[in-house]
Amino acid sequence: MVAQARRTLTRLEKGVESTAHADLRPPALDAPQQFGLFPLPAPAPAMDALADIDPDELTPKQALEALYRLKALLPR
Repeated sequence: MVAQARRTLTRLEKGVESTAHADLRPPALDAPQQFGLFPLPAPAPAMDALADIDPDELTPKQALEALYRLKALLPR
């Protein structure tokens, strides 16, 4: 098995292609991607609100209020 793997690796490195080993080649960069099959979920409102917070500019009271607002935005 190791010898067969080495032969296959040597052929691939030399660029010798065969249909038996076509699945070992990386996909072409211009190949269509399947990202649409599993779309990313829309950002949660809490994530959007969190992105808008600059923690270095908040007083302790403002930070606590922001935390309560974020908590209220989370799904239950």
